[in-house]
Amino acid sequence: MSSVPPPPPGSPPPPPPPSWGAGAGSTPVPPSSWQATPPAPTQRRAVPLAAWLMIAGAALLIVGSFLPWFTIGDQSTSGMDEIAGETRDGPVFVGLAVIIGVLGIITLVWKRILGVVIATLVVAAFALMAGIIDFGDVQDLKDFFGAEAGIGLPIVLGGAALAVAGSIVGLVKRSR
Repeated sequence: MSSVPPPPPGSPPPPPPPSWGAGAGSTPVPPSSWQATPPAPTQRRAVPLAAWLMIAGAALLIVGSFLPWFTIGDQSTSGMDEIAGETRDGPVFVGLAVIIGVLGIITLVWKRILGVVIATLVVAAFALMAGIIDFGDVQDLKDFFGAEAGIGLPIVLGGAALAVAGSIVGLVKRSR
């Protein structure tokens, strides 16, 4: 053992000994801090494909609501027409389309908002189910009254399906 004389008063303390396995002259590893540095906030990745699918689905819902849903004889009926005092579901689809379109725009502008994408999925799924029910009603009209199906209701179904697909794309992209 070597004896090292104490440092003179007022001088800085000697450096700590090198860490185990470190050679002479190497710099020691600083001790880890008890506080971890917080991770940098992650930037939300945009999901423009999902948003555009939602917006396109909403547009198709609106267009399909105004096109003929079925024809009986020479009378063509759209989703906005009244039959025997009963209004068709076209106004409902337009309202749902406005909601889906606004949510799609929010998704496009604010990027990835999970709640907005889930809300769009719920509204679009409701529109799709309502469209399937209306399509079944038109099939019944074909069977009983010889009605011919128009192009409007399939476009409504396609728009609702497109909005559902956009919502699913938004959810899948968010999980990555």
